[in-house]
Amino acid sequence: MIHQLAAPLSMHIYAMLWSNLIILAHNIVIYVVVLLWFHIAPGWIAVLSIPGIGLVLLNGLWMGLLFGLLSARFRDIPQIIANLVQVVFFVTPIIWQPEMLKGRTMILDWNPFYHLVEIVRSPLLGEPPSTESCGTVRVILACGWGVTLAFYTVYRWRLAYWV
Repeated sequence: MIHQLAAPLSMHIYAMLWSNLIILAHNIVIYVVVLLWFHIAPGWIAVLSIPGIGLVLLNGLWMGLLFGLLSARFRDIPQIIANLVQVVFFVTPIIWQPEMLKGRTMILDWNPFYHLVEIVRSPLLGEPPSTESCGTVRVILACGWGVTLAFYTVYRWRLAYWV
């Protein structure tokens, strides 16, 4: 399919990101219902979650390209990533509050996924995203794209043979 289809290899990553964006659009309905049910008004600051979603999508693009390339070359990478995602889920404050880590905020400061979640979650809760989270996400974006472009320009021609 890669040889026969005259499309860029990144088209597969775009499709993955688009499907996840559609899932987010379906889930945002639940957010609106909860806001209406509990009479919560986050205000116009909730609009700041849109640029946050854009930054998360750009980070997802380089992550998809890099890990897709590595997964095609090394067959064990998908299982390693699946196990790491489970661990990261419990270390990242998704199902628990960041305030529960009194005195141990280093876990949050060094967790890049916390910052990726926080730039979208904070505006939806009515708070502006912290400058630390915005800066960290931008640094992750720049470093991630640098590494991904280095790998992708060298190895993209071999990808069809690895798959």
